[in-house]
Amino acid sequence: MLEFYVGDTKAEVAVVTFDSQVQLFQDFTEDVPIVKKKLKSVKAGDGGAVILDALLYSVDLLKSRSTDRRKVIFLNKRAAGIMGVTPPIPRLSSSKSG
Repeated sequence: MLEFYVGDTKAEVAVVTFDSQVQLFQDFTEDVPIVKKKLKSVKAGDGGAVILDALLYSVDLLKSRSTDRRKVIFLNKRAAGIMGVTPPIPRLSSSKSG
């Protein structure tokens, strides 16, 4: 699934986890296999959900990166023993009709 967002381009990926606290779980790297391995090792959180804090933290991280790249924030709450996966959202066309 990560490949859908990264595509065939040179990309940097970071992983931020959250429950009742926000944590930079994996700093930015171009090594997608390392990120996939880290994602598999995410453990269930403590039941908290500081989603807005995680979003603001992630936005601040992205502000420090190059402005010429596409940026994606993927939010996923860690549940007890389960890390749910939402299917990727198809890219929207920017063409205008009319």
